[in-house]
Amino acid sequence: LSANSETSFFIEGLYADKDMSLRITRAKFEEIASDLFVRAAAQIDNVLSRAGLTLDDIHEIELVGGGMRVPKIQEVLKEKLGGRELGMHINSDESMALGAAFHGANVSTAFRVRHVGMTDVNPFPIGVELADLPKTEEARGKLASLFGLGKKAVVEEEKEKASEDEEWTKKATVFKSFGKLGVKKTIAFTHDTDVHCAVRYDEDDLLPIGTEHTIANYEISGIETFAKEMDEKQLGKPKVTMQFELSGSGICTLLRAEAAVEEMVEVEEEQIDEDAMAVAEEEQKVQLEKEAAEKKANETEAEGEAAVPVEEAATPEVPSEEETNPDTPTEEETVLKEPTDEAAAAEPKEGEETADKDAKQDKEAKKSDKDKKKPTKKKEEPKPPVLPKIYKTVLVEKKKVHKRALDIHSYYTGALRPMTAALADESRAKLANLNVADDERKKTEGAKNDLEAYIYFVRNKLADDAEHIDPV
Repeated sequence: LSANSETSFFIEGLYADKDMSLRITRAKFEEIASDLFVRAAAQIDNVLSRAGLTLDDIHEIELVGGGMRVPKIQEVLKEKLGGRELGMHINSDESMALGAAFHGANVSTAFRVRHVGMTDVNPFPIGVELADLPKTEEARGKLASLFGLGKKAVVEEEKEKASEDEEWTKKATVFKSFGKLGVKKTIAFTHDTDVHCAVRYDEDDLLPIGTEHTIANYEISGIETFAKEMDEKQLGKPKVTMQFELSGSGICTLLRAEAAVEEMVEVEEEQIDEDAMAVAEEEQKVQLEKEAAEKKANETEAEGEAAVPVEEAATPEVPSEEETNPDTPTEEETVLKEPTDEAAAAEPKEGEETADKDAKQDKEAKKSDKDKKKPTKKKEEPKPPVLPKIYKTVLVEKKKVHKRALDIHSYYTGALRPMTAALADESRAKLANLNVADDERKKTEGAKNDLEAYIYFVRNKLADDAEHIDPV
């Protein structure tokens, strides 16, 4: 009817081996399925409200699924979306199958593929309800039937008996609606008795009518014993932590439960004695200053001994010319001799002697300038020796945590529940019996086939050999 305004359909053997043949128009089909079209449009409001968005936040619309080909569906959705253009560019049937295959590859642990950007969510909120665990075996439902029938009545009766005591209960939502799958959450509370924990779906409009809310029940024991031990040590109530997991398949389970109590204890600890270290450093500083002063005094005394005083220095007597060189003739006796050519050549001229002196002076001046330009290295002062650490033993308050893993016993009520070991054995036995019956059936059918084949063989043999058999 998506392409034609009228069509006919035929159902063979609908009832009592009678066939059904009917002709229907598109208008009649839309009239019959009118409530379904209204539900399809209402989902848009639910999705937008859950996501916290409005139509103005939506940029493009793409339809997937086999229903997108129905003209009435397109009309209702377009009207609900304010006349926006509906995108139908993807093969509606293949897209769903391909998306399921990619998601299966993402969550598979058997093989690895490139991750496809897809986030799976849990549409229904899951919470926990905590209450004190009844102390009697009967109240805890140990003697209830296999499917947990009558357990609620027993618990209610136990509550009525203990109505005089204050009833302790807690309730919290652990996994919110449309939260990601494959996450873990932890709840914590202070308590001193054993606890009963019920994991159940919270009330929600999206939850189908008639859905059983309870998912699983847990009995957490060991809290009361641990609390008594801590009370003997004059410590407070235990802090109980429970960790839940929402697996990639959307199954919520209690992974572990633990009780802990914190205690402040004094322990001996080696610490650096700051006061003793400060005194040692001060003593070392005084000692170093004393040694430096002594060293300086010794150096000054040594320099004083090496220097000669001015008053005690004697002026040396300069001998006269005559006493120094008596053989040297006096000025009057000096005979002026003409210098020979060789002597004249050996003696430097006055101008040359002056030039050599100037060059020598320039060289010495440059050398002194170079020496001045050279950076003078500072004399490094010797570093004081590192003092060894001085420790002292002190009492320090530290936090000590007493932990205890709690015992968890799970049981299930209602129609849907995990398979128990006994039920699994029973199912395996049924499958084994079915396999035996199948083998017997196959053997019987094979024997019948062999017999029928032999009958046909004998019949044909008699027909073929009739001319020889008739005379007999």
